[in-house]
Amino acid sequence: MDYINYNEWIEHLGIIMVSSASLLIVVLIVWAYQHRRRRTQMLQHSEHEGYAADQYGQSFDAHEAAHETQALLDALAPTHKPTSHPPLSPPESPHDNSEQSASELIIALFVAAAHQNYFNGVDLFAVFEELGLRYGRMKIYHHYGLGELKVEEPIFSVANMVEPGTFDPTNSEELATPGVALFMRLPGPFGGRVALELLLNHAQKLAELLEGTVLDERRKPLTAKTIEQLRQRVAQFEQQLV
Repeated sequence: MDYINYNEWIEHLGIIMVSSASLLIVVLIVWAYQHRRRRTQMLQHSEHEGYAADQYGQSFDAHEAAHETQALLDALAPTHKPTSHPPLSPPESPHDNSEQSASELIIALFVAAAHQNYFNGVDLFAVFEELGLRYGRMKIYHHYGLGELKVEEPIFSVANMVEPGTFDPTNSEELATPGVALFMRLPGPFGGRVALELLLNHAQKLAELLEGTVLDERRKPLTAKTIEQLRQRVAQFEQQLV
């Protein structure tokens, strides 16, 4: 089984996101006006502040993710923003990417099969639907918010760990995957802190419902310490944009 090379795929996803930026600005202006108070309540809600302590007071049992999932993280490194008619090309070198680190941040988590080695498609797609994930562009799943707090652009996305990283809901019985990758890109349609909590919450729910394990970017079991580090990264990123 071949594991995904996300280089071209993530770059193309970024191009699609940028192409709809004008529409997104209009949507966000209207949305922010209507829901500013509700977002503030979400940011200050004790449920978010206590999430790490409740869910990750103790680390998960150690579990190695499927072969070479680090390739996803390498591909998720910030890339140059495209021009009006950009060609699809390989990502720049790490030295070139460093210039973009101040303007873009990508957070990724994994949910890996813990006991049975693979998630089957029937169960996986049922859980996606239960958690409000929608199948869409790039043939992967996206989360657009909760209740009235929904936006036009994905807050975070879920991809298959197996090449080419896509899903086919019409062929669920044939799917067997060692895990999925959840990732978010900042700046995004939500504030970074809210987006991160949604990402964490859904990663944990996926793991619980599928009997899997949540792993961090280094393929290690997610802990309260790691979550706090993620929160600090997001806070520092948002601060430098002010």
